[in-house]
Amino acid sequence: MPSEGYLWRFTLPDRCQVITVGCTVNRDRLGTWSSAVLAQEPGALLRHESTAGGYAAPDTCAVRAGDLLTYRGGRLVMAFADVCLEAQISEGVAWPRTALPPNGVAAWLPFLPTYWHPFLLQGRVSGQLTVAGETSVLTGSQVYAEKAWGRGYPARSWWGQAHGFARTDLCVAYVATPLPGAGPAVLASCVARLGERGGWHLPALANYATRHEHAHGWTMTLRGPRLRMRLEGHAEEPALPLPLPVPGRRAVVTAPQALRSTLHLHVRRGRHVLLDAETSLAGQESGTIGHTEDVLP
Repeated sequence: MPSEGYLWRFTLPDRCQVITVGCTVNRDRLGTWSSAVLAQEPGALLRHESTAGGYAAPDTCAVRAGDLLTYRGGRLVMAFADVCLEAQISEGVAWPRTALPPNGVAAWLPFLPTYWHPFLLQGRVSGQLTVAGETSVLTGSQVYAEKAWGRGYPARSWWGQAHGFARTDLCVAYVATPLPGAGPAVLASCVARLGERGGWHLPALANYATRHEHAHGWTMTLRGPRLRMRLEGHAEEPALPLPLPVPGRRAVVTAPQALRSTLHLHVRRGRHVLLDAETSLAGQESGTIGHTEDVLP
């Protein structure tokens, strides 16, 4: 694949702190290059760099972005000039190997631009983050991890992930892209996981989804044969411009992501309410592509 990417989110509800770490390994006619990013709220901290080389394992979750980032066996290490992160992530709630993929049968369709797979919905963390000589402990944070791969990113899409609910075992993740000429209809997948065995999943092509934007945020509703999931979101803090690779070029584009935003999830089957939960620590990205920046010659 021309690009393979990883993302980790660490949520510390007691400190209202969220840390996002990401990297991509990209292939073009000149070879392989990588990029890495770390963002944190509070503080609007954002660091990203690119480097030649890189490696993404084809058959397991392992990646190396030069000297910027490595991940293997649950150990994540990232280093910039003034920021470094070290974390040991123990698997807690992984995506079930026997379950339908997060994107449903769409995951098996060839030639889609991007494929999405959350591989860790909840885990145990020990480690630390050091910024300009000041260290904060990551131990005890809620962690989520995903992998994405493909030939590029849609010109417009939406992504979100959230911990920090009153139920500490709840993890929510979703993706959506517009359907050309279909008004508010979107192609969407959403998973809400409760602990090791509970939760709900509406994959793409197995639901009818719509998304509406309004003055106070947005609403997305996914309707399956029996299950209905409604997500409502809004952000009060400015989004940070996280980089995404440009296919065929050693360049990145930016997509705005709010690291701490409000997400309300309502799940029901028929008239029976299964879940009604809200967090103010959701990561929500609008994949409206911003400016392009060359990062390597």
